[in-house]
Amino acid sequence: MKVQLKIRQRGLIIVAVPLLLVFILLASLASLLHQAEADISQEAHAKEIVMHANKLQWYMFSANTNLLAYFMQKNPSHLARYRRRRASLDKEISNLNALLARQPQMLAHMTKTATDMDHLFSVFNRFEKFAAEPVAFAAMLRGKAFFREMEKSIDKVGEDLKPLIASAEQAAEASPAAQARNRQQIQAVIFGGMLLTVVLAFYLTSLFGKGIINRLQVLTDNTERLAKQLPLSAPMEGSDEIASLDRVFHQMADELAKAAAKEREATERVRLIIASACRWACSLSITVG
Repeated sequence: MKVQLKIRQRGLIIVAVPLLLVFILLASLASLLHQAEADISQEAHAKEIVMHANKLQWYMFSANTNLLAYFMQKNPSHLARYRRRRASLDKEISNLNALLARQPQMLAHMTKTATDMDHLFSVFNRFEKFAAEPVAFAAMLRGKAFFREMEKSIDKVGEDLKPLIASAEQAAEASPAAQARNRQQIQAVIFGGMLLTVVLAFYLTSLFGKGIINRLQVLTDNTERLAKQLPLSAPMEGSDEIASLDRVFHQMADELAKAAAKEREATERVRLIIASACRWACSLSITVG
């Protein structure tokens, strides 16, 4: 069964379908933009992890160097720099823990790192107390042992940080490729969606408009036929406004035909009456004469 849509329904479809497509396009763009933001955030997050891990290692070496310099030279400025580096180490550990709070696997590496850092701090504290003593041959030998222990602890922390840094660097390197893919997808959605919307709008307008124009042409043709007193085209099927107007037009044409027939019938009656009267008058005049 063929469904005949009303004009307002066709207009609603012409407006609603492209509009729905635009909403779908906007939703797709929002999703892609959200993913792009997530990739950018992931890259920044990974780079921040690498930065703080590298700073942690640099502060360890700097603290070790300044503490050793203080042991050798007894210069208070070296001790002050060591203590600043020592405080910075605590800060960098806190920064890394905050960055890895939502990454349990990486946080496990950081937990091991923190354990090794506690051991390094213990060595630092013992060596700081020992470094304040006067330099002597026995002290030099003991200081050398402290230095080796600190160096060993620093190397151990560095080994703990390697998987963390490698994973963060890998994530940072993969992010630009993901961002490039997102940009391509966004461009494809924009251009493809715009093209599809325009094509669909033209297609629907042409499809529905052609049907309306053809049916209006039938009405125009029927108007000319009525003026020329020719038979009208067959009534249109459907329940839309044009079909309703065509039915009314046919009813009006039928009414006009009936009225014309009645008029002809009345005229014929009058003619017959007049003719009969004329015959009666003629008969009467002959009789009188």
